Amino acid sequence: AHVQNTFSVRFVIGISCLLFILISIFFAQQILGRFQREKTIAFATASGEVTVALVAVEDLIKRLAGVIPEIRELRPDVVARKGTIIVDLRVVLESEANIPELTARLQDITRLKIQEVLGLEEQIIIKIHIAKIISQENKDKNKKYRSLRNRSCHMGDTVEYSEVDLC
Repeated sequence: AHVQNTFSVRFVIGISCLLFILISIFFAQQILGRFQREKTIAFATASGEVTVALVAVEDLIKRLAGVIPEIRELRPDVVARKGTIIVDLRVVLESEANIPELTARLQDITRLKIQEVLGLEEQIIIKIHIAKIISQENKDKNKKYRSLRNRSCHMGDTVEYSEVDLC
């Protein structure tokens, strides 16, 4: 009776472990599948399904930095969820920018561009984080320094060690 009892305990433990492993694999596939789906935006046309990589949408948004002169740098992060596109913008501004007016304009331009290019009517949430505000004085100093450094590096002049490091 003792041998049979040990066998049934082992059998129950073995079946329980196998069931636990199968459930874990199922959940892992569900989670990975969700991450895979969130990397694209999909929509149907009359001819079939179209998917657009979120990286492509991010590149489209990056080009908007050239449209608004007060923006020095623009780094977008786009996430797609059911019925919603969330755009997080990390922005570096020039100092003379009117932040409330500029951010409202950037949100409108971004939303319209995404709707125009993708043809989607989904809700688009645009969040803006002003990471840095660069003053005109710092910009002029950086231009002057870069100009001096480039001239020294290209002309073969004798330069200090710190400048050689940057060439």
